Amino acid sequence: MATVAQLLNAVYCAYLVHETVARQPNLNLFSAAEAALHECAVCGEITGKFDVSTDGKIAIQRVLGTYEQQLVTVPTYIVVDAEIRLVELLSTDFSSPIISGPDARPLH
Repeated sequence: MATVAQLLNAVYCAYLVHETVARQPNLNLFSAAEAALHECAVCGEITGKFDVSTDGKIAIQRVLGTYEQQLVTVPTYIVVDAEIRLVELLSTDFSSPIISGPDARPLH
């Protein structure tokens, strides 16, 4: 379960960086990875097996690849700001920083 939480944190941080630097954030990539990890966590709690579907693995790998690229190319202050924002969000009762739906509001 700790690994799933760490992966979710990476997905959320990558999303927060993406949200800052992209003119029109692509939510699909991040939402798919988040959904796969949530499904993995729920199934893992029930069955003890923390499996991810093939599509979920692909989505997670794409986000992690994006995050790795961000760490190399995006100014450090943007990454640090995203990490700080994530820590602040984790200290509250939030469902997800990934914006979706017509009523969504940016977190910054």
